[in-house]
Amino acid sequence: MAKPEILIVMDFEATCDEGNPPIVTRENQELIELPWVTYDLQAKEVLYQRQIYVKPEWVDHLPDFCQNLTGITDQHIRGAPLLIDALQEFDDYITNQLAGKSFVILVDGIWDIEICLFSEAKKKGIKLKPYFHKYYDLKKLFKTQYPYENTSLNTMLRTVGLRFEGNKHSGIDDSKNILRVLIRLLSMNENILDRPVILPENFDPFIRS
Repeated sequence: MAKPEILIVMDFEATCDEGNPPIVTRENQELIELPWVTYDLQAKEVLYQRQIYVKPEWVDHLPDFCQNLTGITDQHIRGAPLLIDALQEFDDYITNQLAGKSFVILVDGIWDIEICLFSEAKKKGIKLKPYFHKYYDLKKLFKTQYPYENTSLNTMLRTVGLRFEGNKHSGIDDSKNILRVLIRLLSMNENILDRPVILPENFDPFIRS
């Protein structure tokens, strides 16, 4: 596959809890931050970055654990768009700013797209755009160069000679650090972007192979 012109780096944050009993479980977890960083692979520069907080529908307030972990508070999500509207805003950006350009999403692992996004979208009856069915997994790309290393984001950064910049568990900061690792990997092997993950049109997040 030809390398795309553009990468859109994403790292979602979602509701979470460690209470007893927890307010948030796997069944009602919701996305609360939809960030992205647009990177031009040819020009080797960041073109745009955006952070959208998302209002959950299944909890009235964020648990203290979630607020402390992500830095996202009830104030951030008060008046924020629902997931369907945040996704529309993301699609409007793609339509208006990336028309005619080839792009692929980059995330760190399968959780963001295959589990978090697809699961919530299916439960809420949201039809996702086809571009969410193709993505690069940073962990898999990293393994092509470092097959025996752990693939936590901190370990990947350290392995390529970098340190985390920003706030951990901030989606926008995580996205920027994912991109920093990818840029280092590309400097070692510019051909690592030859095999994105392809999800079938009828992909079901609740059926794991």
